Amino acid sequence: MTGRERLVRRGRWVVKIGSSLLTNDGQGLDQQAIARWVEQLVSLREQGIEIILVSSGAVAEG
Repeated sequence: MTGRERLVRRGRWVVKIGSSLLTNDGQGLDQQAIARWVEQLVSLREQGIEIILVSSGAVAEG
C-alpha cells in the first residue's frame, strides 16, 4: 500500500489554508481559489473523510 493510499484511508483530516492563499493580492478573498478548494474538500468528504478546515483568512479579509 502506498503512502497516499494509507493517507486516504484515514478518517479525519485537518486542512489549514492561510490568509495568503485565501486572499487575492490585497483585493479581498480569492473566490475562484476558494471554490476550487471546496470542490476538493467535497470530493474527500464523499470518500468518507471527515474534514476540519482551519483558516486565518477572516483576519486578512477583515
